[in-house]
Formats: sequence, C-alpha cells, structure tokens
Amino acid sequence: MLFLEMLEIAFLICVAIGILTQIIMPILKSENLFPMFRPSRKAQLEQELAEARREMEESRLQRELYELRAKSLDHRLANHDVLQRAADFAVNGELPLPQTADPEGPAGKKAAK
Repeated sequence: MLFLEMLEIAFLICVAIGILTQIIMPILKSENLFPMFRPSRKAQLEQELAEARREMEESRLQRELYELRAKSLDHRLANHDVLQRAADFAVNGELPLPQTADPEGPAGKKAAK
C-alpha cells in the first residue's frame, strides 16, 4: 500500500506541475495556454520561410508565363502580318513593302549624307 500512496502523491505532483506550467504561468504572463502544444518559434519561422520560397517560385513561374504569352502574341501578330501580306499579294499581285519607322526610308538617309 505504501507504493500506491507514493504513486498517488507523485501523480498529484505531476498534475500540479502541469497545471502550474501550462495554465497558471501563461495566464500570469498573458500568453497562450498550453505552450507545450504550441509549435516552437523556430518551427514557425521555418514554415514561414518555406511558404515564402513557394511564393517566390510561384512568382517566378507566373513571370515566365507572362513572358511566354507575350512572345506567343508577338509571334501570332508577326504571322498574321505575313499572312496578310501573302493574301494581299495573292489578290493584288504585288507585294507591299513593310512599314519602317523612318518615313523617308534608307534612301532618305543616303540622300541626307
């Protein structure tokens, strides 16, 4: 019987320590209850770091997607221009010259020199 009484006292001491460290002390410190079950600050920071890396990778992939779509649009517009010029050639029999940024063209540059 002495063993059971000592076991009962040890159990009560463990319960008292648990209540003291998990409930009473956090209340006095204005912290969350049951800190033993909360993730550590290091684990929380590692989780945030992993999330930030995933967001960064997602952002990089999103940027690549936008760039690829822009290139695709440029190619489609260029192909449309070529097809339009070919259709004009088929209808009119003459190939229109592409538009240049300089209205005088290369001949104007040579004449100016």
